[in-house]
Amino acid sequence: MLHGVVTQSKGDDRSLLELQVLEQIRDSLATLNTDMRDTRERVIRLEERDQRVTAIETSLATLDARVDVLLKDKDRRDGAITLGSWFAKHWPGIIGFVGTVIVVLQATGKI
Repeated sequence: MLHGVVTQSKGDDRSLLELQVLEQIRDSLATLNTDMRDTRERVIRLEERDQRVTAIETSLATLDARVDVLLKDKDRRDGAITLGSWFAKHWPGIIGFVGTVIVVLQATGKI
C-alpha cells in the first residue's frame, strides 16, 4: 500500500509539473500574441509614415520645379532692359558724351 501511495504521489507531482509547463506555454503564447499585435501596429504606423514621407517628397519636388521656373522668369525679366529704361539710367553719361564730342568738334573747327 505504501508503494501505491508513493506512485500516486509521483503521478500527482508529474501532473502538477505538466500543468505548470502548460501554464508557462500558455503565458508565453499570450505574450507572443501581444508582441505580434504590437509589432503589427508598429508596421502599420511605419507604412503610414512612409506614405506621408513619400507625399511630402513629391510635394517638395513639385515646389522645387515651380520655384525654378519662377526664378528663371525673374532672371529673364531682370536681364531684359527696354531702350527707355536704359536711357533713363544712362542719360547723364549720354549728355556728357555728346557735349564732349561737340566741344572737340568746335575746337577742331569741324563745326
